[in-house]
Amino acid sequence: ARARGVSAPPAIAGVLWDTMFASQLQPTRRELLDAALLARGTDLEPLLSAPVVAEVVYGLRLQAARAPEFATLAVWWEGHIAAGGEFRVLLPSRHTLIVAARARALQPASPAKPAGRESRAKPERRVSWVRDIELGAIAATHGLPLATRNRSDLEPIAGLIARVAPTLPALVLLDDPLG
Repeated sequence: ARARGVSAPPAIAGVLWDTMFASQLQPTRRELLDAALLARGTDLEPLLSAPVVAEVVYGLRLQAARAPEFATLAVWWEGHIAAGGEFRVLLPSRHTLIVAARARALQPASPAKPAGRESRAKPERRVSWVRDIELGAIAATHGLPLATRNRSDLEPIAGLIARVAPTLPALVLLDDPLG
């Protein structure tokens, strides 16, 4: 039974984008940006998550120390995407955080990559794994498909989420965020 005066949250339609897709939203890629903006209000509406926003801003700021064009892009991204209101940014709910914590407890570190395929330092891999778990948990708790090119990490995460939260919809991974 629902408490009086409390209604179910509105259903969210759209596709949650991972960092690889979200980071491509930039003024020099007008075709992708325009297509993403045209998809608003449809079942393909691009949705971003707080973990993805953090990863994109972090990556741009890290690169900005080496190349001024990344500093310009970071300023644009933070103002236009993160704070501009053109794209919805989903925050993790308490339920999402519990699902993510349970999944991480089952597998605290990402599966090993074949030799030579991993270029990041161990702390970076660990943060990325935690962010990917949070991203998967946000998608699953909202019943949203997740657009990703990172199947090697997200397929195991989908399995972990299914184990810790079997009543949630199965995590659906898409290769193309705009269909």
